Amino acid sequence: MSYWNRTGDAWKYRNGEPRTSKRLNTRKAGFEPQWTLEQIWQNPFKEERRYATDGLRVWTEWKPIPSASKTGVRIFDEWLQYISEGNYDTSAFCKRYPGLLNRDLDSLAIVLTGMNGCEFLRKYRLRTVDLLLRHTDLSPDEVARRSGFGSKNNLYLACKREFGIAPVERRKAIQKEGDIGRYR
Repeated sequence: MSYWNRTGDAWKYRNGEPRTSKRLNTRKAGFEPQWTLEQIWQNPFKEERRYATDGLRVWTEWKPIPSASKTGVRIFDEWLQYISEGNYDTSAFCKRYPGLLNRDLDSLAIVLTGMNGCEFLRKYRLRTVDLLLRHTDLSPDEVARRSGFGSKNNLYLACKREFGIAPVERRKAIQKEGDIGRYR
């Protein structure tokens, strides 16, 4: 059978044997991680609106949001700051420091969080996406840029993979009355 005439199950077999899919060789921590994502995740907003009262009247005030815990590992803390600003190119971050490789950050992520670097970045960005979708009326392009996914197509694919729905549908599902304008 020629290459161009292959159809159906012929694609699944080579030389009469079924093809096996390659699995990614991902490392997992065999110990309890030092930090959880919730402890080191940095909020993309700077201030939160809170309502205060003195018993007679109610007013609105803006309170600063405290920064996340620091891990104590300078390079990892700087990487967290870099990705919290919406940057998604880990290679560009590594070029700032001679000798630093992507696999070094991957190893740090495993040691500190128990997740490999890709899994850590994905979960970090998805948590940011949820907050941006819920508390802003930003377009999907802007949400993708600010969360580190880069483009609305990447954001769409990540939301479909993680939540099973598009970002606009996710916004409708998680947004509650009074959420927009709560942060700035």
